[in-house]
Parts: sequence; structure tokens; C-alpha cells
Amino acid sequence: MWAAWERLYLQRHPLRRARPDGLFAFRIVPHHGPRVCLAEGTVIDPGDDLLELHLDNRALGAKRELGGFGAWTMMQVLRSDLAALAAQVEAGEIGPVAAFHGVSLMGRAGAALGFEVHPLPHTLGLALTRYFMVGIDAIHHPAGLKRLEGRARERWPVAVWMTVAEAAARPGRARRTAP
Repeated sequence: MWAAWERLYLQRHPLRRARPDGLFAFRIVPHHGPRVCLAEGTVIDPGDDLLELHLDNRALGAKRELGGFGAWTMMQVLRSDLAALAAQVEAGEIGPVAAFHGVSLMGRAGAALGFEVHPLPHTLGLALTRYFMVGIDAIHHPAGLKRLEGRARERWPVAVWMTVAEAAARPGRARRTAP
């Protein structure tokens, strides 16, 4: 069911890859929520274009199957994806966007990547979003449905935000290598 739901979503909302060997995919969407004021001063108004980020779970699953692809390596790839997206926006290849934005169950990882993390309310719509995200994570994770046991089961979606300038300022960190 989750795989079919994912296919239907991707047909209705096509995504572009950040980089051929990356993990982030994206689409440009107008902001539909209320005004958002980011900590560094950027204001996102309704109608502003956002670069909406999506984790490519299939690509992540494929990298995990190859072995040697742990959390450290994943974070390096995601940092490189953010740097590449910032460069594409700055070069005019994507178009102007007010910020990078996503909804994620991995708020800690988002914070580690430099995103500003905003909690989201417990609503029916977000409960359905959470159900979809948890299921997609389980079908693409090596632990499968066992992934739903423990802490992973209790995560709630958060909104993650990052300005293009912040993403552009981070490439040096993306080049770190594992010990």
C-alpha cells in the first residue's frame, strides 16, 4: 500500500534530483501556510516560492544495500546536495526561492544539517502524513517493519527551513571526510 501511495504521489508531484548521486529531490512550490519568520531574519510570506525538499528513499535504500553507507556518509551526501542546490539557485538554474523547506520525521538530522526546525501541530492531516512517512521509511529501510518498533514509531513530523544563503555558506562542511 505504501509503495503504491508513493508512486501515485510522485506521479502527481514530479520531483527533480538535487544531484545524480544525491539523496535529496525537490520541487518548487508556493508557500501556502502563514507567514514564517526565520531566526536569522528572513520572512516567508504566503505565495513565496520555496524549494520543497524530499528524501529519495529509493536511492537511500539502494545505497544502504551496497553496504558501508551509514549515518555519517548519509549526512555528507545530504550536505553536498544542499550545497549543490544552493549553487543551482544562485546560478539561476532553478529560479529564485525564498528558502529550502521540508516536512520530516528526522528533526534531529535536520538540525544537524543546519536547518531551523519548527514543531508542527498534532492534526489529522499531519497524522496521515506521519503514517505515510513512517510506512515509506519502513519499506525502504533494511530493518523493514521492525523499523516501526521503538523510538521510530513515536516521531512526529517537523517543518525544516533553511535559507539559500545558509545552504551556500555550508559547502566547506560538506567536504569533511569520515575518520
